[in-house]
Amino acid sequence: MVKLRKEAERVLSALLKDLPTKDLREAVDFISFLRTRSRIDPSQAYFWTTRWQTMEQRVEQDKRRRRVIGSGPVDSLLRALKA
Repeated sequence: MVKLRKEAERVLSALLKDLPTKDLREAVDFISFLRTRSRIDPSQAYFWTTRWQTMEQRVEQDKRRRRVIGSGPVDSLLRALKA
Protein backbone atom coordinates (compact mmCIF):
# COMPACT_ATOMS: atom_id res chain seq x y z
CA MET A 1 0.00 0.00 0.00
CA VAL A 2 2.80 2.44 0.91
CA LYS A 3 4.62 1.63 -2.32
CA LEU A 4 1.44 2.21 -4.36
CA ARG A 5 0.81 5.53 -2.60
CA LYS A 6 4.34 6.76 -3.29
CA GLU A 7 4.05 5.75 -6.96
CA ALA A 8 0.66 7.48 -7.24
CA GLU A 9 2.07 10.65 -5.68
CA ARG A 10 5.01 10.61 -8.10
CA VAL A 11 2.79 10.07 -11.15
CA LEU A 12 0.20 12.66 -10.08
CA SER A 13 2.89 15.21 -9.34
CA ALA A 14 4.35 14.77 -12.82
CA LEU A 15 0.93 14.91 -14.49
CA LEU A 16 -0.26 17.99 -12.61
CA LYS A 17 3.00 19.95 -12.83
CA ASP A 18 2.38 21.55 -16.22
CA LEU A 19 -1.40 21.73 -16.26
CA PRO A 20 -2.97 25.13 -16.89
CA THR A 21 -4.81 26.56 -13.87
CA LYS A 22 -8.26 25.80 -15.33
CA ASP A 23 -7.37 22.15 -15.87
CA LEU A 24 -5.72 21.93 -12.46
CA ARG A 25 -8.95 23.14 -10.82
CA GLU A 26 -10.88 20.51 -12.75
CA ALA A 27 -8.42 17.81 -11.65
CA VAL A 28 -8.77 18.85 -8.00
CA ASP A 29 -12.57 18.78 -8.34
CA PHE A 30 -12.40 15.29 -9.82
CA ILE A 31 -10.10 14.03 -7.07
CA SER A 32 -12.48 15.51 -4.49
CA PHE A 33 -15.34 13.68 -6.21
CA LEU A 34 -13.42 10.39 -6.11
CA ARG A 35 -12.84 10.79 -2.38
CA THR A 36 -16.51 11.46 -1.61
CA ARG A 37 -18.40 9.55 -4.30
CA SER A 38 -19.51 6.79 -1.93
CA ARG A 39 -21.22 9.40 0.27
CA ILE A 40 -22.68 11.65 -2.45
CA ASP A 41 -25.41 10.86 -4.94
CA PRO A 42 -23.58 11.06 -8.32
CA SER A 43 -26.37 13.19 -9.76
CA GLN A 44 -25.54 15.80 -7.08
CA ALA A 45 -21.75 15.71 -7.45
CA TYR A 46 -21.69 19.01 -9.37
CA PHE A 47 -22.80 20.77 -6.18
CA TRP A 48 -19.56 19.88 -4.42
CA THR A 49 -17.21 21.17 -7.11
CA THR A 50 -15.05 24.18 -6.30
CA ARG A 51 -16.74 26.13 -9.09
CA TRP A 52 -20.25 25.48 -7.80
CA GLN A 53 -19.31 26.21 -4.20
CA THR A 54 -17.78 29.53 -5.33
CA MET A 55 -21.05 30.40 -7.06
CA GLU A 56 -22.98 29.44 -3.92
CA GLN A 57 -20.80 31.80 -1.87
CA ARG A 58 -21.50 34.64 -4.32
CA VAL A 59 -25.24 34.01 -4.06
CA GLU A 60 -25.03 34.14 -0.27
CA GLN A 61 -23.16 37.45 -0.51
CA ASP A 62 -25.85 38.81 -2.85
CA LYS A 63 -28.55 37.73 -0.39
CA ARG A 64 -26.77 39.48 2.50
CA ARG A 65 -26.47 42.64 0.37
CA ARG A 66 -30.16 42.39 -0.51
CA ARG A 67 -29.44 42.06 -4.23
CA VAL A 68 -31.85 39.13 -4.60
CA ILE A 69 -35.56 39.49 -5.32
CA GLY A 70 -37.91 36.92 -3.76
CA SER A 71 -37.00 33.92 -1.64
CA GLY A 72 -36.02 31.35 -4.25
CA PRO A 73 -38.99 29.78 -6.03
CA VAL A 74 -40.25 31.45 -9.22
CA ASP A 75 -43.67 32.17 -7.70
CA SER A 76 -41.93 34.09 -4.90
CA LEU A 77 -40.06 36.14 -7.49
CA LEU A 78 -43.29 36.91 -9.35
CA ARG A 79 -45.01 38.00 -6.13
CA ALA A 80 -42.07 40.25 -5.25
CA LEU A 81 -42.06 41.83 -8.70
CA LYS A 82 -45.82 42.49 -8.56
CA ALA A 83 -45.59 44.12 -5.11
